Amino acid sequence: FTAADPAGPWSEGVSIDGIHGIDPDLAWDEHGTPYVTYSGLHLVGTRVVANRGILQAKVDLVAGEVLEEPRELWSGTGLVAPEAPHLYRRDGQWYLVIAEGGTGYGHSVSVARGPSIEGPFEGAPHNPILSASGTDRPVQCTGHADLVQGPHGGDLLVLLGTRTAGRTSPIGRETY
Repeated sequence: FTAADPAGPWSEGVSIDGIHGIDPDLAWDEHGTPYVTYSGLHLVGTRVVANRGILQAKVDLVAGEVLEEPRELWSGTGLVAPEAPHLYRRDGQWYLVIAEGGTGYGHSVSVARGPSIEGPFEGAPHNPILSASGTDRPVQCTGHADLVQGPHGGDLLVLLGTRTAGRTSPIGRETY
């Protein structure tokens, strides 16, 4: 979708055939080449039929075409369901932020760093960098994080979580 103004009007969306997974994220390298990075979690209904970790491919956003065979970027730390990838370039390094552990009480945020948008990526030594798993904190199921610039120029995490009442969450997932 594109628009000159956030209020619209918006163009028709472009579907990219050949991307099989969830949570696609777009990033552009230093030369303006677009990449789609996504979770290789393949679902049929609610059943997981494949999990290939975090995948990536160069794409043509106008034609809606994948320009190469998707490559495996990182499988995360070993927690279930690596998903929700986001790529950021900071000080000449690329950072890959992902969610892991499912969307329930094991949900967490992990990060890896690499020299190029294509990696190779190495996980941070203290991953996951954020998780409420095994705690009695009032906000649980924390994950699906994204970096945003704070009011003073520093990076902040925006993420999903739930306020629980026992083992339930009457409101569901909220943004923090």
